[in-house]
Amino acid sequence: MFKKREPACPIACKYCFITEDDQRREKLNNATSLWAINNACTYINWSQYTAAKYDTSELARLIKEEWLYDDIIGSTAVTDPFWPRLASYHDQWEEMTRDKARLRTSVTKWPLSRAQIKKIATWPRFHLVLTITGNDTLEKVKHVQHLRTAERLAQAGISFTVLIHPYIWGVSDLSFLKELRRLGIKEVSLKGLRYNSGLDQFIPSDTRQLYQIHKEQEFIPSETALLVQDYGLNLVSLKKKYREISYNYNPQRPKEFHESVVIQMLEVAQIFSSDRASIYNSLLIRRQGL
Repeated sequence: MFKKREPACPIACKYCFITEDDQRREKLNNATSLWAINNACTYINWSQYTAAKYDTSELARLIKEEWLYDDIIGSTAVTDPFWPRLASYHDQWEEMTRDKARLRTSVTKWPLSRAQIKKIATWPRFHLVLTITGNDTLEKVKHVQHLRTAERLAQAGISFTVLIHPYIWGVSDLSFLKELRRLGIKEVSLKGLRYNSGLDQFIPSDTRQLYQIHKEQEFIPSETALLVQDYGLNLVSLKKKYREISYNYNPQRPKEFHESVVIQMLEVAQIFSSDRASIYNSLLIRRQGL
């Protein structure tokens, strides 16, 4: 069970989205399905707690493999998939999705080793999302370590996008973007912070009021985009990036198959999107490659 003030992975972000948001923590602790969906991706949400409860063969029975076809499948959104104690589950996810998914993705803040990067380089149709926030005072892994990972990924020719998430006004130091540009990176993705009162201690008093006004809606100050562009970088959404990468993929299953599967998925999956009404269309469209 996820618990408040006990981060979901050893990166130990003080603002951990999984444990410090009361509603999300409760939702995840009461989840009866491993499936989760947002407008960009479908996730199989295994965690350290799932790993303690089931072995890999039992997990395979919980995942309906026919649901993996032609979708963009993420490895987990509730902990860091590259946490070494979960390596066998990440490897199982990679094997299960390899010949079925349109694209596979993992979002990480882990300081990837050379061995991990070497393994990733063998994964077809895989796109890594490397999160770098500039929130060094709130995370155990510092931006310098992430820059080292980015350099190694670039040298290995691995497809990846840098994600700034969360950008916290008055806390996030984006000066690392200069180093990304030096590495030849031309675009980044950017997401803001969804406020809850448990985060007050981490948000400067002079900006806290704006977050309180937006409540749990994601908030990014409008000038942030200009700041990123000042470093010579373009902004790209992960949804758009995933579609660009998988554009030439030909679906393995017909439209009728996906219409049926999407209805089944939405009956059991957790929905993580502020625009719940669009989830059905997003899921159907990305599965058919429209």
